[in-house]
Amino acid sequence: MLIRSIASVTALLVAMICVLLVIEPSDPLFYSFVSGNLWTAVGKFLLMLGVVILAFKNKFNYSAAPAICAWVGASLIGLGLLGLMVPSVDYALFTYIKVLDFLLAMEVGVILSLAALSYERGHQKLPRISRPRQLTLGLPYHNIRSYLAAKEART
Repeated sequence: MLIRSIASVTALLVAMICVLLVIEPSDPLFYSFVSGNLWTAVGKFLLMLGVVILAFKNKFNYSAAPAICAWVGASLIGLGLLGLMVPSVDYALFTYIKVLDFLLAMEVGVILSLAALSYERGHQKLPRISRPRQLTLGLPYHNIRSYLAAKEART
């Protein structure tokens, strides 16, 4: 219940910021606290959409999902702490990410970490992505070894 309420309040805050960015991009809020960059707003919106979907589920589908969720959460908390405590990081990213964005990253990291610790773990394994070992590019040979062997046999 705690995760759902924190995620809902954070999602409302992000939605309000995105709407305010579209309606009035010259608002003083965007000068020093929140990034007025459109791509940063889209990224925040998509991140919050994923967090809200995760918050209203009671379990993970895959067995590796809690570890991935905890890693992403710890990374976001680390990014937020780094941005708030180290001035050079804040100055380097100031046009894209500002103070409230770092705080939102930390809040999303806390939500993801709490979900990783408290949600039920799934029993499915992650699906493997099938990909060819090497691209043949229309050649009659499967790999470079068969090509070199055929070339040596011809000479």
